[in-house]
Amino acid sequence: MEFLLKSKYIPKNRKLLDEIELAAKNLFYKLYYLEIKSLNISDYMANYFGKSISNLKGTLQRYCFLLTLCLRNYKNSLEDFVFIEYGGGSGIFSLLAKEIGIGTVLYNDVYKISCYDAKEIAKSIGNIADEYLLGEIQDIISYLKDKSI
Repeated sequence: MEFLLKSKYIPKNRKLLDEIELAAKNLFYKLYYLEIKSLNISDYMANYFGKSISNLKGTLQRYCFLLTLCLRNYKNSLEDFVFIEYGGGSGIFSLLAKEIGIGTVLYNDVYKISCYDAKEIAKSIGNIADEYLLGEIQDIISYLKDKSI
């Protein structure tokens, strides 16, 4: 199964690409076998998340592409990287970031129920973000300043 699409924007770092591909494959199987009805999430999120995983390969391909763009010029350890999923919805991008081993993963949404539901989804597969932040961009900036990130 190939999650990394061919693009001139994909970095040449083979090690990074292999890590992203493996993380996507592992996440694919975690989500593929996940029973949405067993989750304690809102009907809205069950529907939204269900649509995302109905084309799981395509969803993960999109997030893999975006992740390569995020990491393409990063030279340090992934453990030192800070990733923010702004407007996270179901949190699939954060799940991928945790799966690959990014050190600090921050999920954000303006809706409290989305923050709760995304955390429930993450707990169900063991890929919990470091924080689930409710609010607008100014709230995120304040959080980052307060935590010296």
